[in-house]
Amino acid sequence: MLLFKIRNLELYLGAVVAILLLVSCVDKDDDDDERYTVSGVITAADSSMIDSDVNDFRAPYLPNDNFLIAQVVGNPLNLAGYVNIVSAGNEGRSFLSGDRDDYFRVDLIAGQTITLTISDWSSANDLDLVVYDAQQQLVDDSLGVTSTEQVTVADAGLYYIRVNAHTGASNYILNIGASNLAVKQGFSSNSEFVEGEVVVTLKEADVVAASSVMTNKHGLKVRRGTEKNVQLWHLPDELGARVSSLKSLGVPPVVGGMTLSQQRKRETLYMIKSLVSNPLVAFAEPNYIYQTTALANDEYYARQWHYPLIHLDSAWDLLPGTQPVVVAVIDSGTLPDHPDLQGQQLATGYDFVSSVANSGDGDGLDADPTDEHDGSDYYVFHGAHVAGTIAAKSNNSLGVAGVAGDWPVKLMPLRVLGAMGGSSYDITQAIYYAAGLPNDSGIQLSGDDVASVINLSLGGSARSGVLEAAIAAAVDNGIIVVAAAGNDGSSAPFYPASMAGVVSVSAVGADKQLAPYSNYGAYIDIAAPGGNTRADFDRDGSPDGILSTAGSVVDGGVEHNYIYLQGTSMASPHVAGVVALMKTIYPAMTTDMFDAWLQSGRLTTDIGANGRDDSFGYGLIDAYKAVVEARTASGNQEPLLYASPGRLNFGLTEESLIFDVRNLGDGEPSINSPASSEAWLSVDCQRLQGVCTTDAQGLGRYVATIDRQLFSVDANYSATITFNSSVDGGSFIIPVTAQRLTPSMTADAGYIYVALFAENSNSSAYVVALAARDGQYHYRFGGVKAGRYEILAGSDSDKDSSLCDRGESCGGYPLYSDIDLLLINRSMSHLDFSVGIGLTLSSISAKVVEDGLPQEDEVKRWLVK
Repeated sequence: MLLFKIRNLELYLGAVVAILLLVSCVDKDDDDDERYTVSGVITAADSSMIDSDVNDFRAPYLPNDNFLIAQVVGNPLNLAGYVNIVSAGNEGRSFLSGDRDDYFRVDLIAGQTITLTISDWSSANDLDLVVYDAQQQLVDDSLGVTSTEQVTVADAGLYYIRVNAHTGASNYILNIGASNLAVKQGFSSNSEFVEGEVVVTLKEADVVAASSVMTNKHGLKVRRGTEKNVQLWHLPDELGARVSSLKSLGVPPVVGGMTLSQQRKRETLYMIKSLVSNPLVAFAEPNYIYQTTALANDEYYARQWHYPLIHLDSAWDLLPGTQPVVVAVIDSGTLPDHPDLQGQQLATGYDFVSSVANSGDGDGLDADPTDEHDGSDYYVFHGAHVAGTIAAKSNNSLGVAGVAGDWPVKLMPLRVLGAMGGSSYDITQAIYYAAGLPNDSGIQLSGDDVASVINLSLGGSARSGVLEAAIAAAVDNGIIVVAAAGNDGSSAPFYPASMAGVVSVSAVGADKQLAPYSNYGAYIDIAAPGGNTRADFDRDGSPDGILSTAGSVVDGGVEHNYIYLQGTSMASPHVAGVVALMKTIYPAMTTDMFDAWLQSGRLTTDIGANGRDDSFGYGLIDAYKAVVEARTASGNQEPLLYASPGRLNFGLTEESLIFDVRNLGDGEPSINSPASSEAWLSVDCQRLQGVCTTDAQGLGRYVATIDRQLFSVDANYSATITFNSSVDGGSFIIPVTAQRLTPSMTADAGYIYVALFAENSNSSAYVVALAARDGQYHYRFGGVKAGRYEILAGSDSDKDSSLCDRGESCGGYPLYSDIDLLLINRSMSHLDFSVGIGLTLSSISAKVVEDGLPQEDEVKRWLVK
């Protein structure tokens, strides 16, 4: 009989199920126990499909290895597949011959995104995504070195999608869905970089020797950085030598039509992929070309996942205030010439490192707060990174955005951390200086030069009385002090964050969970993104650190750049930046006011236990709610109409959406009945018992409804909702988008195995093997002994004898996430459930014992007509 053992079965969300062949294995003991029948129907999830030539030799087989025999697939699509090079992966149908390419033919609408998720990714199991047009000409590709590849097509039409095994073998998921405006993809032949060049970081301490070994092996040349860890290599210019190098690097032949530039860039990218797999290489990437006129900050802002997490974009939409605000960054100093910090820093910055031995600049206190690095290649410009999160210049077509970088918020860099850290005395003097109080510099600031907010991304376990007194004096002077909770993963107090009057900030990752390093405990007030550079929760191929302004030490000088860091040091400036936005609107806000609003839930999203908890305090900072609260408190505001949400996206399935129109300023502005720009979109006030809930000015809640029957073709649809407003006689407009994608093929989750697992048993008692019929699988177990059983189903595309791997179909009765232990003491039918394809959600696994599997003729013997 078919024998499965439970072992880490990874269940999946998503997409697909199938039905056809029926095989029944019955344990034929000679006892006289009463037997029962168990049956049901399994349905493949919508849009599910399966690669037609997987490694499971029992599955139906139809090759799809080139353009001529490309597999026709539907749209939208969630497809599970498998590819391998010769003799890679598990022994199965394609092990010896290889199945290097899967080709799919599909009609796409403009703006659709194709995503390839590589289930078993490593440099040894690396797949690529390539898209061609109807004439088999290259449109775009994603040839990265991460587990996700992504391509977006600009125009509607017929396309060929190629999944290629560059190395090794792997299951994969190929997804086509609604338009994705924020595309994050791997290396592409269409990107702007220098053809034939690669920037390489070596692991070896002896970089000269390591570089020589690598370049000689592949015939490459070192263009720059011969004796540095970071070097610039290039392919030889002479044709014969170039061909030899490409062969040594294992660059595959050209498939389909492409321009000479695309071909040269493709060679460069495959060179990089080959180098990345070498143990001497720590990192390799193209030598990208950046141009001032074309470098929109979208590119880097898209990597700042931490801003949407706190609803910062919605806060920006509210047009924060015009009052000037100064944020003192008491840290390691600054990079005054960094292009994203220029113009953001005040001349009132100061260096308070009093020890000459610790200063790095050869003197004590001075008016130059420049970060005096220690000269090492790995020096982190901590203060510049913190400052950039608070107020790096935004919307300047350069680099990253700061939380308050597009508003009248300026930075006061105060250097207190030297080569050996910072003393409580120096920090105390910096706080007095920022607060406009007497201090050792001999300078006493006043008026608008005094800080409104102080950020302290520093601390330790010792409690300093003088530091506590300085903080109390600053708070009494109307300054809000924000500090990092510490990175010890401990509940022990950490100072100054644990001191009275300080807003103590813990850190979360992109998953909104407490970061593994973050301190926690009774003194935590609030949480903010601090990142986790070991994780990639958003699966964009980049570490989930906090991206901000930084520099690198090169030949004793500093090159300005942007880096990912993690820590509560990175969380604190998010809160400080939001406080600064609030102060631009309501400069009279005090620490007591902030604390009161915080405790009432007006500034945060509660992501932990109800109310305050020791991990997140009163919750995750919500920039939108904070700015709204400041506007409400400020009064005397001009009328400001605002919709929440400000944009409506109906996606592929929504029929109606609710939105609110409010006045966030003063006065009583009015709006008339909304007008829709398209016949398929209608808008009305929300009604209770037939009566509109809006007020006399027309403000309140509205319902937008679309009629998908009026969508004539698969496409992206856009419209607007317009209110005529009494504010300056203007219009108030809300953009609307929707998509139509008609499933064009019957769902199919592939060839699956359905198994009964007895209670407290690691082996399956009964198994049937099925292929899909019209999107369903009809299963039936006969001769089942009385007892308690679980029902599991899944495919084995990679033939590793383990069900429900990533990139395979999987399900369980009644739900994949909540499998019941059934008492079978009678025959049971209609035990129906679904099987889908998606990302791993849990950790159950079924293991197939190979020598217990039926042979092919046995499977045919059990086929149900």
